[in-house]
Amino acid sequence: MHIKELRVFGFKRFREASISFSEGINIVVGDNDSGKSTLLEAVTAVIDGQYRGAPLMRSISEDLFNKDIVDEYLCLLKNGKPCNPPSIVIEVVFSGEEDTVALYKGDFNSRGVAESGIKLDIAIDAESFSDEYQDFVAAKSHHGLPIEYYACSWTTFARKSIRPAGIKFKSALVGAGNSLAWPGSKAMVTRIARDVLERSDQIAISQVHRRMRTGFSADQTVKSINEKISERAKSLTNKAVTFGFEAGTVNSWENGVITKLEDIPFSNVGDGTKSIVSTELALAKSEKRGGNVVLLEEPENHLSHTRLNMFLEGVKSRCEGVQLIITTHSSFVANKLELRNLILLNGGNSASMRDLSEDTSRFFMKAPGYKTLRVLLCDTAILVEGDADELVVQRAYMDASDGKLPIQDGVDVISVGTSFLRFLEVAEVINKRVIAMTDNDGNIGALEKKYQGYKYVTLAQEDELQVVSYANRLLEKGSMEGINYNTLEAEMYESIGAEMLSKILGKEFKDRDSALKYMEENKTEVALKIFDSVETLSYPEYIMQTIAWVRGELDEI
Repeated sequence: MHIKELRVFGFKRFREASISFSEGINIVVGDNDSGKSTLLEAVTAVIDGQYRGAPLMRSISEDLFNKDIVDEYLCLLKNGKPCNPPSIVIEVVFSGEEDTVALYKGDFNSRGVAESGIKLDIAIDAESFSDEYQDFVAAKSHHGLPIEYYACSWTTFARKSIRPAGIKFKSALVGAGNSLAWPGSKAMVTRIARDVLERSDQIAISQVHRRMRTGFSADQTVKSINEKISERAKSLTNKAVTFGFEAGTVNSWENGVITKLEDIPFSNVGDGTKSIVSTELALAKSEKRGGNVVLLEEPENHLSHTRLNMFLEGVKSRCEGVQLIITTHSSFVANKLELRNLILLNGGNSASMRDLSEDTSRFFMKAPGYKTLRVLLCDTAILVEGDADELVVQRAYMDASDGKLPIQDGVDVISVGTSFLRFLEVAEVINKRVIAMTDNDGNIGALEKKYQGYKYVTLAQEDELQVVSYANRLLEKGSMEGINYNTLEAEMYESIGAEMLSKILGKEFKDRDSALKYMEENKTEVALKIFDSVETLSYPEYIMQTIAWVRGELDEI
């Protein structure tokens, strides 16, 4: 059994959202405040009845409710207009073998169709607080939601009330955003470890723990100390005051026993190691049960590049038969776990990368250093080949935008080497606005063939989101061997001019060939000096077309 879909209504960042998941790995990415952490909180709320490590029933506050909905509600009350109080509804839809999910099957859900799942409602408890709520509505002023009158209820889609403890599916949340994670790691890790054990092992360790508690009071040293305490306390009740253990419950050992890593208490272990160990235990727990979801929040935190690489390889080797939902800001993590598993989240909207070709997904998995998430998370991307192109485009954009860097307008200039087609495919799958700007290297026909699926920038229509740009001309060749006369450097020489270029670089060149040779051999240094120049510069037409397309001003150049 696994989570097929999560539907959220009125919960924090989500006014209304529906996110579909696959059976295996799901990589959730998005900008800050896009709802990644809220998504994980929603899963743990409906599945485990927990919010940030505490029981949801004790965690109800106005902060859980969507702010826009609360503001609208309070505004209507203020104006004397009757309205329904805000509520939170979270639905999780299960998929799996029919006999496993049959217990939860019915049409008691937001879509009114037969599905298997659980529904969480956080709403006014009208049965218990009907009169009190009416008094609240009738009051002249309202200071926020009357959260005192709210209650939580869990119901299967078959209309049967259920408690989280009775749901035969659990989540394990590991990561930086989990308040249970490190201050309370002793209890958390012990609980995860407990679920890896057989029931007989859990009973055995509970019995050993009880014997230890009983033996404490029987120890001769403790008896002697208790006699001293009792004598010196002089209790008014004339009863002995002693040290001892509570009788405890069957699960008391979870709080009395600490988890160690090679004899080091888990609370004293580094955060990166805590994350790895907690994930290992969570995966083992899920493998044993065959019906859990492991939630990893930003696994890249606290891990070096080498350890992260080892960690991800370990996760991939262990995830067969286990559902994983991972949030990340790391292109390396997303690439390594395959981009086809990626879900792009933005508030109530989500988009899947499942239609990305297997070939491209595996390319980025094998070469995970590429900055794929930068393309997905910006408003518009300009793809260039190297650092020199990036610096020149940034300077040209600034000159066209009153000194603003492109990133200030949501435009990211990204060096992608020669992998333009891979990035264009990624952008196409996710409907991202991207332009690939490249040299023609003296062979325009080869570029036209290579990018035949994408329009040249000046031929693009308004609704075309992925286009290409290159110098649509061939420059005159010189007499030097080994010099390409149709690169960025050659185009910059033509647009800036020999005299201005010598002034910017602080060098005199006897002719065009010597200038191009120097520029080819010092690409980044030359580009940096152009970027830092205080002079008024001219740029090649294909660069200006790129910037005009990005800024929506192509008709004006």
